This record gives sequence, structure tokens and C-alpha cells, in this order.
Amino acid sequence: KKTASSSLPDFSAFADIETATFTQPLQAGWNLISNPYQGQIVLEDILVQAGGEPPIAWLDAAARHLVANALYRYKGTDTYAFISAGTPEKAAMVPWIGYWIYVSEPNTPVTLIIPRPGRS
Repeated sequence: KKTASSSLPDFSAFADIETATFTQPLQAGWNLISNPYQGQIVLEDILVQAGGEPPIAWLDAAARHLVANALYRYKGTDTYAFISAGTPEKAAMVPWIGYWIYVSEPNTPVTLIIPRPGRS
């Protein structure tokens, strides 16, 4: 029997990742990602690494057109929303929600370096 629920399942029994950072390789185009930690991650705290270059801040990567400065999410009933870094609201990735991000660079591997909340 299928039931509809407006709440997320209880994931509290799953242990949090203990590493200080989590690396997420991406491909050119759209990528579906999630926050790997149990706390919110401010988008501006995420670093972006293109190929073998040193990691750079999210806003710098967006200015270089490596990534689009937005996290898109599905809100339900064919409704979508997005948040961007560099705004007073401090856009954040919430645990247990899927986000789409767009990688503009077709010829260079791009990796997100996501800091553990509270340790950025």
C-alpha cells in the first residue's frame, strides 16, 4: 500500500560522515547531488576544483563560469525553487534534500569540496 507523506523518513540512525571535507566529482551539464552531512552547509563555503588547479571559492567558480551560481530543488507538485550564493540569506544545502547543479565546463573534470558543517 502506497501512502503519501509530507515529511522525510527518520534518518537519525545513520552515522554522520566524520571527515573534514567530502569530495564530489561532477560531470558537464546537470548533476543531482545532496548534502553528505547532517548539518546545513552554506553554499559559499563549498570549494570548486577544476582539473588539477587549486580549489577556488564557489562564487569565484561561478564568476569563471565553471558552475552556475544556483542550487535547484523540487518542492513538489511540479514546483521548483533555487537558491544562489552571495545573497544576504546565506543559501545553504539542507541535509536529505536533492539538488541539481549545472557544470558549465565541458572539457575539464570539476569536483566540489564540501566542508563539514561548523569546520569551514
